[in-house]
Amino acid sequence: NVLPLVYQRSLTNRLDLRLASTINYGIREDDDKVSHIGIEFGAPIFLKKKEDRLALSKGFFIAPILSLSRNVEANHTNIGTWIEPGYNILFENQFALSLGLQLGGTYFMYDNSDNSWGNHFGVIVVFGKWF
Repeated sequence: NVLPLVYQRSLTNRLDLRLASTINYGIREDDDKVSHIGIEFGAPIFLKKKEDRLALSKGFFIAPILSLSRNVEANHTNIGTWIEPGYNILFENQFALSLGLQLGGTYFMYDNSDNSWGNHFGVIVVFGKWF
């Protein structure tokens, strides 16, 4: 993902809303180019309840995820559903590191062939700053 923009906001003392961009760059022998463009919707549910809803989220979470993307290289649209267990670590000056594993499935809707399901496994590492 060459431009991982993430927006995350607390909705309750345990539940956040997370939106993340997907812009994958494929490195190929003959023609390097953007291969996937999409967005991911997540709802991290934190195990430990925050005292203040507006405080930055940290600790263990589990998140249901829905992902929508288009593979512009292979001409198919993807709908992914998975569960992401993970952990948010907060540092000074509102910097954070989020680590997670994504487990689930992806439905591939091809332009010129039969649609199919595939397994999804992902390792997620996001480093950023809360604003």
